[in-house]
Amino acid sequence: MSVIPKSLIIVFTSFILISCGGGPSDDSNNNSSATNTAPVLQKVEALYAANNTSKTITLSATDAESGVLIFEAMTSEPNVSLALTGNVLTISPVATWVGISTITIDVSDGTLSDTDTFTFTSLEITMPPSVVSNNSIISTPPPIPSF
Repeated sequence: MSVIPKSLIIVFTSFILISCGGGPSDDSNNNSSATNTAPVLQKVEALYAANNTSKTITLSATDAESGVLIFEAMTSEPNVSLALTGNVLTISPVATWVGISTITIDVSDGTLSDTDTFTFTSLEITMPPSVVSNNSIISTPPPIPSF
C-alpha cells in the first residue's frame, strides 16, 4: 500500500474547491444578485403648432440594463389624439380646436418606469384676407409661422 504525502492532498483539495467556486471569497467581484434600475426618460419641452397641424416627436430614454423599453402616452384633452409607434409620438388636434393639452409620457422596462409631462398648445392662426383689384393682389397674408 502506498502513502500519499499530506501536501499533495491539500493542493488537490484546494484545486477542487477553487474550481467549484468554493475558494477564497471576494465580494467586490461577486454579483450574485442583479439589480434593476428604472429607465430615465428624456424631458420633452413644450410644443406649439398652428391649429389643424399635427406634431411628430421622437421620445428617448436610457436604461442601465439596456433592456427593451415600452413607451405610453396619454392626453388630458379629448380634442387631441395621440398615435404612438415604438418611440415616435404624433400629436393631432381636432381641426378647429385651439387650446392647451397636457401630455403624459411613460417609459417602462417591464418592471420599473419613469413618467414626465409636457404641454401641447394648438394656436389659432388667423390669415387676413387678400384684396384683389384689376387682377393683381394688393395685400397678401403674412407667412404662417413655423413652430
